[in-house]
Amino acid sequence: MTVRSRAIPGCAITQSTDAEATMSNAVRKPPNSAIEALFYLQYALGGPGFSVPFGLLMAGVSIPAAFLKLLPKWVIGLGLVLALAGELSWLNLVLPGALFLIPLTRFPGFFWLILTGFRLPATVRRSVTGSREPALSQI
Repeated sequence: MTVRSRAIPGCAITQSTDAEATMSNAVRKPPNSAIEALFYLQYALGGPGFSVPFGLLMAGVSIPAAFLKLLPKWVIGLGLVLALAGELSWLNLVLPGALFLIPLTRFPGFFWLILTGFRLPATVRRSVTGSREPALSQI
């Protein structure tokens, strides 16, 4: 889940940038429905198209970290709150009043991602007597 949720925001931002570049080249011509369609495509890919998968990434890191006790509770809680905001940010496509969810996910989410990277341990050792499962660090 986390591999896909890491790749999807990058792809969405790339597609959003491509649509924006196409629109900027067509500014010299009078506006038409194709330009408006590209504008809404760019908005959808760069807004909710980024924040929804980014929310999945934060949830995909926070939930296992909570079960394995790899992060402090406040970091996990912040990650889950930001993940919820990211997942609800798609509502902005039908309710313009939900626009605040996109920057609420994006900017504090970057801070959370950097903080989580520093706080996660490099290896995790699990010693369960008689267990045939490999240690988490060996997976």
